[in-house]
Amino acid sequence: MSGPAPGPGAIVAPALREDLRLHAGAEDSPEANWLVYDPIAHRYHEIDERAHRILQHWRGNTQLAALAAHIGVQTGEVISVDDLYQLTLMLDHAGLFCEPLAGWQSVYRKQQERRRGPFGWLLHNYLFIRVPLVKPDAFLEATLPVARVFASRMALVLVSALGIAGLFMASRQFDTFSHTFLYFFSLEGAAGYLTALFFVKIFHELGHAYMAKHFGCRVPTMGIAFLVLAPVFYTDVTDAWRLQSRRERMLVSGAGMLVEIAIAAIATFLWAFLPDGIFRSVCFFVATASWVLSLAVNLSPLMRFDGYYLLGDYWQISNLQPRAFALFRWTIREIFFNLGTPCPEEWDLRRRTAVVLYAILVCIYRLGLFIAIALLVYHMTQVKMLGILLFAVEILWFVVKPITDELGTWWQLRKSIRQRRRYLWTMAAAAIAVLAITIPWPHRVEVPAVMEPVSVQRIATPVAAQLKKIVVRNGDHVQPGDLLFTLESPKLALDLLQTATSRNLASIRRARRAADQIDRNATIVIDQEITGLDERIAGLRRQEGELTMRATVAGVVQDVIPDLHVDRWIARGEELALVVADGGHQVRGYMPEDVVSVVQPQAQGQFIPDEPLTPKSGVRLASISASGVATLDLPYLASTNSGTIAVNEDKEKGSVPVEAQYQFIMTTDTDQPVTLPVLRGVVRLDAHPESVFSRAARRALAVLIRESGF
Repeated sequence: MSGPAPGPGAIVAPALREDLRLHAGAEDSPEANWLVYDPIAHRYHEIDERAHRILQHWRGNTQLAALAAHIGVQTGEVISVDDLYQLTLMLDHAGLFCEPLAGWQSVYRKQQERRRGPFGWLLHNYLFIRVPLVKPDAFLEATLPVARVFASRMALVLVSALGIAGLFMASRQFDTFSHTFLYFFSLEGAAGYLTALFFVKIFHELGHAYMAKHFGCRVPTMGIAFLVLAPVFYTDVTDAWRLQSRRERMLVSGAGMLVEIAIAAIATFLWAFLPDGIFRSVCFFVATASWVLSLAVNLSPLMRFDGYYLLGDYWQISNLQPRAFALFRWTIREIFFNLGTPCPEEWDLRRRTAVVLYAILVCIYRLGLFIAIALLVYHMTQVKMLGILLFAVEILWFVVKPITDELGTWWQLRKSIRQRRRYLWTMAAAAIAVLAITIPWPHRVEVPAVMEPVSVQRIATPVAAQLKKIVVRNGDHVQPGDLLFTLESPKLALDLLQTATSRNLASIRRARRAADQIDRNATIVIDQEITGLDERIAGLRRQEGELTMRATVAGVVQDVIPDLHVDRWIARGEELALVVADGGHQVRGYMPEDVVSVVQPQAQGQFIPDEPLTPKSGVRLASISASGVATLDLPYLASTNSGTIAVNEDKEKGSVPVEAQYQFIMTTDTDQPVTLPVLRGVVRLDAHPESVFSRAARRALAVLIRESGF
């Protein structure tokens, strides 16, 4: 029968590696700290003053209980075995012992567990791959005097003066400067911008490297990192951790941006004076690339770019994001469960609040960024199923996994959580939230639509003609058969005369067949010619009759061409006016597939016009098309005409909707006259009760089926 498991005091502490080095931390840090440098991993580990004293008297191959007593004698303070055990675990996790606590076999097992094939490695690392290219330390050391000349006070004053002058000159030519951005959308503009960006980023990284070298740091590598397979340059300035001055560390972090701003200042100055040509375009590319990237990308503290390290040094908080996330998780647990566990950071309330808010902003930013990256990966892949798979991996790994990890921690703490009264309130709130998204709720949907007359007569000229008589004006009420306009077409009259003459000649040829052998042999041809000429004459007479334009429906004349007058020439197909029938109005529009399934038959709703002075109208659903439309026959609703339905314009087909759209027709109960032939707006309809969860699941399933090509 085995005895109880040995406590932490019986664990034998391994020996520390002899190549480790201790460095003093920042002098202006509010926390007394030291740095343990691991030369193999080129990594610094931060420890406090108490841990530093413990490491100074560390003895390897000694039980923790005996080691705690020994260190207590040497330092004159009480060292608990539990504190020593926690420090031992941290050192073991960092790989600072000569031999791991669990032996080398445990290391081998962990490596086997982490070992992945090429596909698995790519799946987990395609977001960020770092490829070192050069070891620049010797080169930087040799060229540092030259770099110091460019960073001298006189050079800084000169660059500042050029920048101010360049901005002033550019402001005087702001229209020219801003309109040059349109050049980016051409192939040559994009190539020039990427070339400028390439060289600007090289100087950006050299700025970091030279500043670090100036303060005595080592720069072991420079290379390329791939962010979602997009290449970016990087410089390893890990050695800046050992700088004791916060100002020096901030200068190293911000040196790249300072170099870019200096380049932008010089380029802006040159752009203001250079004539149009290739050199001026190059200066524009360099100036805009430097300004935009320095301020919009590198200065952001939400990702681990230059702004992140600047904020960490400004707040005097190393490893800002991990500590912010740990504090955020602790805050969430205290809000939900009031566990009373010690705060991971001994900061005042104001500082903790700022760091928690920072963590929340990072979470929101990362959520949007990871979703955007997932969509980018999806659209970059030719095989859509592979894109969907990578999208799912992206969301599961970076969004779902952190949430499930935290829920797992709550499960481990379930005994402590259940003992707290706030647990009941949290569970009640969670139950209400679950019910809110799973219970079907009555709701309404909004779909784009237009209100139009049930019948409209479009008065358009069949041929080019001259207006001879105007009988009606806007707003006149007409009956079927009423005269509207009279036109004349000299060309049509000439065609009719020529065709009638040809018909007479053909009749003469047919009449003399008996006396002419040639005409007698061509009897069939002559008969066919006469038949064709008769049909042409009939068609021309129909067109001539259409020049006398009459109303075919009872209604109101609208949209008469402005400045219409007698003797004006009208082009073929040009609309002179509309006759809006008295038969009432209807509402037509389109609804997406996910709305069709929840709209009730004979659903009632309201049509809300875009025109603010036009009243709403009650509508009732009459019909919905059985299948999605191939093109939109209501151009008012297309995105290309400021509508809300996304379409792709096809030269042959027309406006093709991006997502499946079903056309519907609704009757309206409005008795009020409509001031326009077509009114654009939206329709609010009653829908089947549906839960938020089922609605989201249905939309996700529809997208999956559509994009996978099933």
